[in-house]
Amino acid sequence: MKKIKRFSLVVIAALCAVCLSACGLSGKLPVDMPQASGQGETQTQSENLVVHYLDVGQGDSEFIELPNGETMLIDAGETDKGETVVNDISALGCNKITYLVATHPHSDHIGGMPAVLDAFDVANAYLPNASSSSDIYAEFLDKLDAEGCNVYEAKNDVSVIQTESLSAYFVAPCGTDYKNLNNYSAVLKLVYGETSFLFTGDAQSQS
Repeated sequence: MKKIKRFSLVVIAALCAVCLSACGLSGKLPVDMPQASGQGETQTQSENLVVHYLDVGQGDSEFIELPNGETMLIDAGETDKGETVVNDISALGCNKITYLVATHPHSDHIGGMPAVLDAFDVANAYLPNASSSSDIYAEFLDKLDAEGCNVYEAKNDVSVIQTESLSAYFVAPCGTDYKNLNNYSAVLKLVYGETSFLFTGDAQSQS
């Protein structure tokens, strides 16, 4: 099993309020997506937020253990890295993913998702209003449908988690007509106390 790069934060300071301007998306979505609202507010709080940067070669994948006891996976690398992602998450004693984020349909970000969906119970999935004609993207959508999880659109000003000390929300994409698929990347900001992370996918300045 490949080594997991682990970055652990313990933060006790209070969260400052954040306000964002919404930018809407239109058009048919690849999966029916209801409007997302704040979730995870009834979980037991702890002091640790742990971000694991999984080694998936050229692709991206981050697994996050949230201080409320929930978990989040952002991307899963190429198809041949799916087993690596599954093994790394399993080694942490996890058998359920509360929030799954597929930043955009390129294979180096969603290729391993079918393996993840086969291995774990997934409660909620977030993906942008962007599509691909690739076989792996079609398989990913089929697996999402079979999983039966809640599927939400990832776009600017959509909240994933909102509690007194912990929040996660999307700051991009804001547009609907990008020429480069990378600019549809779901950009997630995670804030815990006075510390924040920005997970950008392959977003460029235009997004």
